[in-house]
Amino acid sequence: MPDISSFAHQDNAPQRYVEKREDQLKLFEEAFFDSSPIRTIAGGSFALVGTEHSGDILLEGRSALMRNDIQEAAHQLRRELDFCSAIPKLINSPYATSAKAGLNAINEHKSAADIRHIMQEVWLKAWAEHPTPLYAIDTIGE
Repeated sequence: MPDISSFAHQDNAPQRYVEKREDQLKLFEEAFFDSSPIRTIAGGSFALVGTEHSGDILLEGRSALMRNDIQEAAHQLRRELDFCSAIPKLINSPYATSAKAGLNAINEHKSAADIRHIMQEVWLKAWAEHPTPLYAIDTIGE
């Protein structure tokens, strides 16, 4: 892993702040749109705000892996797990499962290509075990 100077950390600080605020906003939106009164108005449909945002975070992690930026990928995968843990229906979702597998592969010092492949395999397995309309499989597709 490359050496990171304190200047590099400071460069990421504004982006990390924006990500944190965005995640908080999406959690709020998810809670609002998934509340009983709104679900009743929507005909019983569950909110997809959190699911879509989760997919976006996972794609950011995969994008970092495509650039061979393991450190950024690890950050995005940890962010994904934090976000999924805040929404009960996403805790064991293919998103969270794939992110866990990616972090494990990073900890095992696998290459970026291997990490992406592992994440894809875990996603497909998780999808096969628990298919649900809440998840869009093409979010993780190669």
